[in-house]
Amino acid sequence: MSTEKKTQRQNFFLLLDINPNEEWDPDKFVKVLKAKQVEWSRKRSLSVGQKASQAQRNLELIPQIRKVMEDDALRAQERDEALKELASQQAARVEVFEKRLEFFNAKESASQTEIDKFIKEFQDLYPEQEIRNRITVTIRAEQQVTRQALEPSRAKAIAGKLNDLNMSSLYELLGCPETTSTRILQQKAEQLYRDVSKIATKTQEVTLKSDLAGSAKDIFSSEDKRKQYDESLRQLKFASLFKVLEEQINQSVEKEITYNQTELFLNEAQQAGWDRQEALFQLKEQAKAHKWLVHVRPAEEKSQKVRCGGCHTLNEADQKFCTQCRQPLFIQCPECNETIRPEANACGHCGFPVGNRYLVEIHLQELQDLFKKRDTQKAQQLLDEMKTLWQPKKADRYSQEIKRFQSELQRLHAELRKVEAHVQQLLNQKKYITAKQYLEGPAAAILPNRAQKLNEIQGELSKVRSLFQRATVATLPNNEKIALCRQALALCPDYQEARDLLRTIPPMAPTNLQAKTRGGIVSLSWQPSSTEGVMYVIVRKSLTQPHSSRDGTVLDTVPGLHYEDSRPETGVPLYYAIFAECEGVPSANGALLEQPLLLLQDVTQAFAEVGNQQVKLSWVPPKNVASVLLVRKQNVPPTSASDGEVIGECVPAQTSFIDRDVQNNQTYYYALYARFKDQHGRLATAPGVRVKAIPEPPPAPIHSLEMHMRPGSTSAEREVELRWTPPAKGKAIILKSTHTLQHYEKKVIAESTLYTLGQLLEDQPDSVVDPKVALGVTYYLPVVLFHKMAYIGTEHRLATVDDVQNVRWQNMNTALRLQWKWPANCQEVIVSSHQLRWPELDDEYSSHTKVSRSEYDRLGYFELRCDKDTDYYIRITALVTQGTEEIPAQGVRLHVHPTDLLTLTYEIKRPTLWRRTPHLHIAADRAGTLPTLRLIGTRDRLPVHKTDGTMICRIEPTSINGRGRTFPLPIKEVAPGTYCKLFLEDDALYQEIDICHPHEDKLRIN
Repeated sequence: MSTEKKTQRQNFFLLLDINPNEEWDPDKFVKVLKAKQVEWSRKRSLSVGQKASQAQRNLELIPQIRKVMEDDALRAQERDEALKELASQQAARVEVFEKRLEFFNAKESASQTEIDKFIKEFQDLYPEQEIRNRITVTIRAEQQVTRQALEPSRAKAIAGKLNDLNMSSLYELLGCPETTSTRILQQKAEQLYRDVSKIATKTQEVTLKSDLAGSAKDIFSSEDKRKQYDESLRQLKFASLFKVLEEQINQSVEKEITYNQTELFLNEAQQAGWDRQEALFQLKEQAKAHKWLVHVRPAEEKSQKVRCGGCHTLNEADQKFCTQCRQPLFIQCPECNETIRPEANACGHCGFPVGNRYLVEIHLQELQDLFKKRDTQKAQQLLDEMKTLWQPKKADRYSQEIKRFQSELQRLHAELRKVEAHVQQLLNQKKYITAKQYLEGPAAAILPNRAQKLNEIQGELSKVRSLFQRATVATLPNNEKIALCRQALALCPDYQEARDLLRTIPPMAPTNLQAKTRGGIVSLSWQPSSTEGVMYVIVRKSLTQPHSSRDGTVLDTVPGLHYEDSRPETGVPLYYAIFAECEGVPSANGALLEQPLLLLQDVTQAFAEVGNQQVKLSWVPPKNVASVLLVRKQNVPPTSASDGEVIGECVPAQTSFIDRDVQNNQTYYYALYARFKDQHGRLATAPGVRVKAIPEPPPAPIHSLEMHMRPGSTSAEREVELRWTPPAKGKAIILKSTHTLQHYEKKVIAESTLYTLGQLLEDQPDSVVDPKVALGVTYYLPVVLFHKMAYIGTEHRLATVDDVQNVRWQNMNTALRLQWKWPANCQEVIVSSHQLRWPELDDEYSSHTKVSRSEYDRLGYFELRCDKDTDYYIRITALVTQGTEEIPAQGVRLHVHPTDLLTLTYEIKRPTLWRRTPHLHIAADRAGTLPTLRLIGTRDRLPVHKTDGTMICRIEPTSINGRGRTFPLPIKEVAPGTYCKLFLEDDALYQEIDICHPHEDKLRIN
């Protein structure tokens, strides 16, 4: 298009408000042109002058507009011109902005209104925050805010009383920083008032503190009254500063405030709590009244130092920590994460009392000292106060420190309780010497009443020492010495000096020890010692006599003259001795038995296993047995070791004997006699144990079982029918167990032993039904019962494991994404694959991967690497662990043939100046056909699946090329803050189509 034509008319794209960057839509052009024609006709009729003339000229251009816009070449040329014109307009606008910004920042200061107006003027170019960040001019206050102060006489009275106490403010009186919350200050004032009211002697200091505490209670009862006091305090500090400056200026010839004086004054004013710019304004006002000249450096107009809320030190604005107290100047509000200035009492966003942090810091230091002193009482009071000072919903540094100190205090409390309990235990036991040593040691330093306890102990020990001193008199009879020492030990059992004296005077021994045996129990009796109040130590020893109270096994120490030993050792000569004991000092000799006791015990678990013309005897020998004598007799039991035929005498290690000198169907009785050696080496025989046996061929054990499994009454159980060939003799039953009993196979045991091994199942001679078989492994052992003997066959193992369910797969181009539902008791599966045949677990030519449930749950799937256009035979086998054994399920099989995926990408294009409605743009990695798609929307979050939200639009099947397709979206029906996600309507097509979802920023529709 020529330059001449360009100057004669406006570009048609711009005239019609059509975005030249959008794809050309003929239907949209017709609608826009028609709407513009109506608009221009209305303006021509209703307007006058230039507007009417312009509307007429636009109407005359309609034929030319159609000609240009309906011709592809002319329209392309018109689009290029429109883009150039838009770029030129944008560049000119940016240049104007940069010049204006340069002049704006060159000003000494600007009001907030001026800044807001400047931002509004150029917010079509840049976001508001970006423009605000580039504005460097100092913001000046538009007007000075008048703050209400306390009534002057009251403020003066409070200041006077504080001055008498050498204090500067009520904050100092209460021991709190100025940033402390009003509620805490009120509590502190009330506490101070209560404390000084309890003081009986009303000195001048007490009276002043009482008056000031009353004033503080009133002032800190509300935020408004506190603000009045703060303003009075602020004005008082300013007046004090200005008075010093005034005296200095009045003495100088030039009535002017120099640069350095101005800076010094502003620094001190800011330290006193004044805003620097406000202090400068007040200084200028006062200088005007005094007709002084104020010199201010240009940089001072913009400078603003940061005042530490704790120590009031001024810091440079870019500093993060106070140079004096090293505390952070700016912190994040623990409630809302807003950045808080150091002098703020509360967060301006959420109201959290962030100003309390300085008092918390003070208390943290105090806690350190209290913990060093182990003053748990004051530490707890301080921690309780800190919990009211700092209560954020989210944990931060201070709350964590408070929690740490609370944990440490709990540990100290536990330590204190432990120390108190230990001391009290010693005192209850009257062990005053041990208690005294413990209280004087470092472990008891935590006790608050340690000195009191030591005084109490000292009083008791003085009584003990008095008794002991009397017992040390050489001329005193032994009985009286013993009595005095025992009195001392009764008062203090750990008074070692009394015990040492008693060791030099042992008690007399008891006499006439007698012993009787009855049912394996030894009853002892003896005559008492002539020494009064003694205890008796019972000592037992094998083979030889005890020579002292420590020579042998001490059974007990009793006050009486009788004792029963209920667990004496059998099979060895036992000697007993009784020693008298007085306060731990035993007699030199004891009462002894003249002859030892020998307790006899029979063998146990005697058992006769019959066979073809043989009997196998087995038993468990008793402890200390010398031999086991075996006696046999036909038809009637032996009555003694000499009544019958001795068939053998076995050593202690032997526990079985086979008698082959017998006939089938003949009744035999066997007696098993345990024999022991006495103190002279002679054999003593126990009464004996008798068993009966009738030899005959034993029944054949069962080695084959048929097992048929079917569903049980619940999903977690199965029902199993077991069948076998019934034995020729005896009764067949099944022994069921959850662990293997393989080591019992082909053995013969007593029938009674079966009940300790598992559950017995019996029903029909050749079958039984187990109605409740849990998932896992169950072991079945066939048993033939015959003459109270159990003949055990071959164990059979039954594994019941659920397979995975709902197996699904998805083609991911380079991998197969597998998903399934896990069985309830399964934590691992094995994924096996082969390209030609179904894989087996023991197939070394197949690929096997073990997948844990935690690994699967972390991703929600398992991916198997694959090649395109290749068959894959897949088997997923669930594993259940029982003990140390892994039990596989039958496995689920899957045949897959992956092909190339059509990959789709998409995004939501939001409305712009040229495109008034949002659009969905879909692109493909190659030409193809789009299936039916659903765009699902949810408010404030992304949809999870195709039914999770509202369907924004449904896209019917259509072709797609490399440039993609754009689809308009409805805006009126969509709620604000709606996020969209694209899904296939047919889930089965995910094997052929892959949808790549963009970042959520590109999925918001409005």
